[in-house]
Formats: sequence, C-alpha cells, structure tokens
Amino acid sequence: GLIWILFSIYIACIVLLNIPVVQKGFGNLVSNILEKEIGAKVKLERIDLGILNRLIIDNVEIYDQKQKLMLSANRVSTKISVLDLFHGKINISSAQLFGMHVYLYQNTPKDKLNCQFLIDVFKSKDNTTSGKPVDFSLGALVIRNGNIQFDKWFVPEDKTQNKLDANHLSITHLNAHIGLEFYPTDSVIAQVKSLSLNEKSGLIVNSLRFRLFLGKGSGTLQDFYLALPKSFVDIKQAEVRYPTNKQLSLKSKLQFKGSISKSRISPKDFSFLSPVLKQYEA
Repeated sequence: GLIWILFSIYIACIVLLNIPVVQKGFGNLVSNILEKEIGAKVKLERIDLGILNRLIIDNVEIYDQKQKLMLSANRVSTKISVLDLFHGKINISSAQLFGMHVYLYQNTPKDKLNCQFLIDVFKSKDNTTSGKPVDFSLGALVIRNGNIQFDKWFVPEDKTQNKLDANHLSITHLNAHIGLEFYPTDSVIAQVKSLSLNEKSGLIVNSLRFRLFLGKGSGTLQDFYLALPKSFVDIKQAEVRYPTNKQLSLKSKLQFKGSISKSRISPKDFSFLSPVLKQYEA
C-alpha cells in the first residue's frame, strides 16, 4: 500500500544519505537553499539523515550580511516531527549543538545587531492573517562547549577594569539543556534544566536551573536555583508583573512577589560586578 511505498522511499533516503559523496552534495544543496532564503552565506559540510527524522549536520557556518562569520558549530543534530508540520506546528523534539561559536555585534547606535536579519526571517510577515497560527516548541536544546561573543563596537571597552561589561561580553564553556514552548497567545514556557558558563569578567556559573512562564503582563518563576563557586540562591516560586502597553525594556517598571529559601552569598563570587569584592571571603 501507500504507507509501505513511503516507508521504502524513506529508508532509501537514509541509505543514500549515509554515502559520503551524497552527504556532501546534499549539504551543498541545502546551503544554497538557505542562502537564498536568508540572504547570507551558509556552509554545511555534510548532512546525514538518521532514523526517526533525525538530521545530523557537520561543520555548520552561517555568516551575517557583511560576510562576517556569525555562527559556527562542529555538529548540529536535530529531530523534528514531520506530522506536526501538517497541523501548523513546528515541533523540534530535540536539537543539539556541539562546539558552538556565536559572534554578535552592533557597529553604531543606529545599526541593528548583525543577527537581526535572521530573526526577521522567522517573523510572521502577515500578523493579520485569518489562517491558523503556527505554534513552535523546542522540547530540548542541548549546547555542549559553546562560546558567545557580543560587542557594541561604538562603546569603548575598558580592559583595565576587570568587571562585567554588558557592551562587551565573552562567554565560554557554555553548557546548557533548555526546553521552550511558544504559543499564539503570546505566552512562553521555558525550562532551563541545567546551565553553566564562564565570562571573561570572572563570573562563573556552576549551575543554573528554573522553570519560567511568561504571559501578557505577568510571569511565574518556579524552582530557581543558582550556584556560583561559593554561593547559591534558591527560590521556590516568584511572580513578576510588567507593562503590556509598550515594549519591555531595562527602564520598565517591574513588580516582584516571592521569597528566597535558605541561600548562601559569598561577596567574592560577585567580584565580576566590582573587583573590590575579591578581598572578601564568606
């Protein structure tokens, strides 16, 4: 029957995509398609189709519109539900990035981030459509040994002050396990199961985990736990309210309600905010 024919075609594709020459050819084909879609250079060395809709892509490179490398990864592995696509939902059950490097920058105050063009590609071009909205969910995002560089080049960097500079960030040894769900009602559920990283200012996050629900005007934080080398903060539940009539920004008024469970703070762990704290041991 038709099911067996489709299954046979699927198996044949898997067999073909295990041949190195076919893998590289398919990688070039997909690279060209993506380049036309996003308007920037894309390199995919080879693509391997695994069992149960798993794609394995080796040596990924995505450039910005000024032909500068924006994202690279030694390997990307994703698993997507084909059936959900027919119901207007993009359901990526898992995505794994190994050896990821992200380079983000803004040249002038009037310029957008170099990644903005890529974000715009995924934005709905017609918010007034009467068709069924598209749901997006990411069951699990796993990052292993990631690095993120961010710079506002129009803001001078003071390298004499060994503290966190929001205009020039350098994150290394990023390891994370994150789940995300986006809904048409402008609500988001995020679960950080584990996250650790280092930042050049001296910030060391040994462990971070929480569950976050964001809706219109309010959000709920649950099971928040942050562990630094000699500090930890434990928040079972907290609620936050924020304005909905304008874009949320650092200047927006936020209202918090919650309580902190038994925690421990060592000033030295926060020397990335002020180097003078290095001399204080808890």
